[in-house]
Amino acid sequence: MVGLYVDECVHGRVMCLGGLIVEGPRVRPLVLAFQRLKERSGYPNPLPLKWSLGQNDPDEVRAKEALKRKLGAGWLNEIRGRVLRFLSRRDVLLVAVVLEAVQGGNSDPIIYYERGIRFLLQRLCFIIKERKSKRNYVVLDSPPRDKARRAYKVYQDAYWAGFTFPNRVLAPLCLSCADCLYCSSSKFGPILQLADFWSGLVGTWAKKCLDEPRALPYYETLIRMMLPRIYGRELGKFGYGLVFLPKTGKLKSRAYASFLRCSS
Repeated sequence: MVGLYVDECVHGRVMCLGGLIVEGPRVRPLVLAFQRLKERSGYPNPLPLKWSLGQNDPDEVRAKEALKRKLGAGWLNEIRGRVLRFLSRRDVLLVAVVLEAVQGGNSDPIIYYERGIRFLLQRLCFIIKERKSKRNYVVLDSPPRDKARRAYKVYQDAYWAGFTFPNRVLAPLCLSCADCLYCSSSKFGPILQLADFWSGLVGTWAKKCLDEPRALPYYETLIRMMLPRIYGRELGKFGYGLVFLPKTGKLKSRAYASFLRCSS
């Protein structure tokens, strides 16, 4: 059994859909270990731990205050480093699709949410085939705005008919035993919280590649830490675990140059 857990991060015209792929027997040990990490960091366990903690959610405000008391002034970088180091040492696979709103006069990348899900489903099918896994599933952090219905439609189409990509045909998900699509929330989903950290890292890194290259050294340090867990990394394939759309343009070329620095 394999599960794909997906969360999104939006920065301006850039969106990342980050996926965390976990085998069924490893789910509970992963959750328990993550809870212990939060406890050691002075974090109240029922509260969600995320890449970015906002001002509007009372739980997130309480979480920030707890981290500040325990970790001090550099609490944000410290907790990000702790969680990503934790994730880099676990037996999981990481995939991500980064989309830039540059087509058709659109400035909001969330309109490409369904397109990103298609690519993540494609990667899931590759992994299911490699591992000959049965009874597989997908968990989405509550899709933003009106995207839940469309995400279900994408999954339904993939389940019965598959997809045709420019260079490959995706067989129907029913043949891959990917039989369940769930929508949950990182509010009470520890593995979705880890997916939130992964999508937050890749989405922020991509935005810095595009607009603020002077800030890249910090994010490249974190990306370098995650390299062993990125799907396809062992094959030297940039586009297996990290997909950038559109396939041509400034975002992909700059991210690829940054990725090469991380890999050297």
